[in-house]
Amino acid sequence: MKTLLSKLKTVNRYKALTVLLFLIVVTVQLILAINTPLGVSPDEPHHYNSIKYYSGESLDPFITEQNSYYDLGDMTRVGSYLYPYTLSLILRVGSFISDEYLLLRLTNVFISIINFSIFYATAQLFLRRDRSVLIAMSIAYSFLMYIFIGAFINYDNLAITFSLIMSYGYLRYLKKKDLHSILIIISASLFGAVTKYTLLPLSALIVLMLLLDRKFWSFLRSPRQLIRRLLSEKIFLGLILAGSILFLERYVLNLVVYHSIQPDCDLIHLKEKCMENAVFARNSKIYGLGIQGEKISFIKYVYLWLNQMYDGAMGIFGHHILPDWSHSSKFIGITLISSFVGFLKLLKERSWSKLHLGLIIIPLGYMAIMIFTVHYPNYLSTGSISLAVQGRYLFPVWSIGVIGVTYYLTRFERKWIELFFLVIFGLLLTFNLIHLHNNIELLWWI
Repeated sequence: MKTLLSKLKTVNRYKALTVLLFLIVVTVQLILAINTPLGVSPDEPHHYNSIKYYSGESLDPFITEQNSYYDLGDMTRVGSYLYPYTLSLILRVGSFISDEYLLLRLTNVFISIINFSIFYATAQLFLRRDRSVLIAMSIAYSFLMYIFIGAFINYDNLAITFSLIMSYGYLRYLKKKDLHSILIIISASLFGAVTKYTLLPLSALIVLMLLLDRKFWSFLRSPRQLIRRLLSEKIFLGLILAGSILFLERYVLNLVVYHSIQPDCDLIHLKEKCMENAVFARNSKIYGLGIQGEKISFIKYVYLWLNQMYDGAMGIFGHHILPDWSHSSKFIGITLISSFVGFLKLLKERSWSKLHLGLIIIPLGYMAIMIFTVHYPNYLSTGSISLAVQGRYLFPVWSIGVIGVTYYLTRFERKWIELFFLVIFGLLLTFNLIHLHNNIELLWWI
């Protein structure tokens, strides 16, 4: 008995709590994956049918001719195709399993487990202390959509994987300033781009931050040495070669032939065929109508956008939002203000690196790109404030944003402050799970 007690005393309590968080996340995802009917998770039927389409084609990932499934939109030149292609291989291998939905959902839970592991490794790499790592993980997974999406068939799961690897590579570079980190970023960027094209801005922002670093340019000063080091990284060279082929075939060819990286369906197929796709049909009707009522100011639009994105990450399941999320915004507000004060503390002490600004610039830059290139133009064209505004669209910069908030939050170096936020987000996750259970009927549950 004494031996057992002595062993328990040596257990790292923060690592143990991280394992507990992991078990809670996976358990909730398994329950959701097994018990949730089709139609609750956003766009799940579309992703399932895309996977089925690929499973009926050849093993070649490039579809050259489309004669059916026009309800899915164009399948020949769409940039985001790696997810349905990859999971179609799972369907082929698991063809003896009758419940295809469950098979694919469990595959996504497995991807989510990988994502948790990469997130943990990234936080541990940059934050070092186990308590700080647990704070970051608790913040990230207190937003229930981050848990929910991992239980269902959705390309966001694989997109999160590659965005996490990109973030890991960038934060690793901040620590080690080595070529290996750059190769990680390049590999993940290429595969991430053909998983979900909205990862392209993330890649661009990370590259921009690298270009601001003198050490990055030092790799180019000696071409012979660079080539010698690259040849020693055979695995990464193979990944970069494969990713480059996928990227060039899709985006560069699209740009050359259609003058767009993501050409509209009716540039490739007859418009009447494209109209079978609900999104294309909807956009054809509403785009260009303009704002019918009073136009709101850009500042007010950004405020409303932030509110919708927050609601969509904290409490949306499918296209429904659970009621009464005002409690959580207070916790998040306190956290962001405290993190900003920690950032100012570093500025005052001059103990910061300009590259650490990437922890702020990358998430905020990504949000700005979304607003200026997608959502605000959508509002001006359709008059709809909420069109295509989903909280999960922030997940590509989720890890780097949360780790950045935690990094500045822990600059006070006061244990009681860190324990306070640890308790706050532990309670928030607990409350959110109870809130979900008590309001489950509002989520189209059958």
